[in-house]
Amino acid sequence: MSSDSAMLIDQPASNSLAIAETVSPTSVRGRPRAAFICVGDPEDARTWSGTPLHMLTHLRAYFDFEVVVARPWSKWFQPFRRVIALVTLGRINIYWSPFWAALASSGARQKIAGSKIDYVFCVGISPICSLLTATNRAILISDATVAGLIDYNPMFTALSASFRQLATDVETNAVSQSYAAFYPSSWARDAAMQFHHADAHKAHYVHWGANLIADGVRAQTGAPPIEWRLLFVGVNWEGKGGDIAVAAVRLLVKMGVRVHLDVVGSQPDDPRFDDPNVTFHGFLNKNNPTERVKLVELFSNSHLLLFPTQFEALGIVSAEAASFGVPTIAFRTGGVAANVVDGETGILLEPGSFPRAWADVIFDLMNDSARYDEMSQAALTWSHNTVNWSTWAATVADVLFAEASPIADKHP
Repeated sequence: MSSDSAMLIDQPASNSLAIAETVSPTSVRGRPRAAFICVGDPEDARTWSGTPLHMLTHLRAYFDFEVVVARPWSKWFQPFRRVIALVTLGRINIYWSPFWAALASSGARQKIAGSKIDYVFCVGISPICSLLTATNRAILISDATVAGLIDYNPMFTALSASFRQLATDVETNAVSQSYAAFYPSSWARDAAMQFHHADAHKAHYVHWGANLIADGVRAQTGAPPIEWRLLFVGVNWEGKGGDIAVAAVRLLVKMGVRVHLDVVGSQPDDPRFDDPNVTFHGFLNKNNPTERVKLVELFSNSHLLLFPTQFEALGIVSAEAASFGVPTIAFRTGGVAANVVDGETGILLEPGSFPRAWADVIFDLMNDSARYDEMSQAALTWSHNTVNWSTWAATVADVLFAEASPIADKHP
């Protein structure tokens, strides 16, 4: 499906496996051979904010990728899909139609079928994964499930009843028939088991890494800053809670705090918005060298990340903040808790909490320098030990090698 912890909380289910000795299904002839398919070109850093690129790059330490699919869908599919969705006001999304998915992905699937591989990694693309499970050891990798998103994410609420059922059925087949499924949160993994018949022994919770990583950063220590710099990152102002972040900052100013909010990715619709304590930096593309430098500078100079998102499958931005030693303040919603250890690497508020609650917890943290320093160090440790792509890839490889049988039951 498409549309971000080791010693600080309980281990993910996949980490609890006792792996004394790993055996690759192709150990007699070398490393396992694999294919990789996702929502776009995985070697293009613009695809899904670079997540597939980081996955593929780090998985290459353990697998030889014979096939990397750059175009999962025929050229006509996405424009046709958008037109249908527009005309039907979002009630019909042919992405979830087995007929259209099979037709549009035939070229990509033929490319995979023409190679001799041990695994095919399917990232954020359940309809194609569902089709591949019949002939391959398909590995489903996703940050959410259909059941978790219906009636939660606005992109799904408009779907007609028949297409909701189609989407649920497609997801269920992908989840239940895949060789293994990997999720970055317990929220997603639990939904896979509860609603999509995932086998508890084949559905694994393994934390994802950050797509923007600090280099040589130290945790915040010492005297409190003269001015606190808060950071908000999100391309959907309303959905990511931009109004809540601004309201909290204004309350902090009234409480006598010297504070400034840096906003990346969006801004209010009101053109008259003006606040000397808020700076809008626009959208910064981390794949543009100049803009990436600016984004790194903003993270490096920030003391807290404000993440009042209304709905979120994961929130990789929290992992990115942790790599800079920046704690996150967020709502406890969706998969956000997977990347924020409440009370240790950040603070989670209950959904619906008003800006006053945000201002109060931020004010309390600002006035407890020892607690803030500990939280900053914990965030940095969390990033180094758990929420990073090297750890993710190593865990995925360990799980697959431990589960591999001598004879592949779905091997072309």
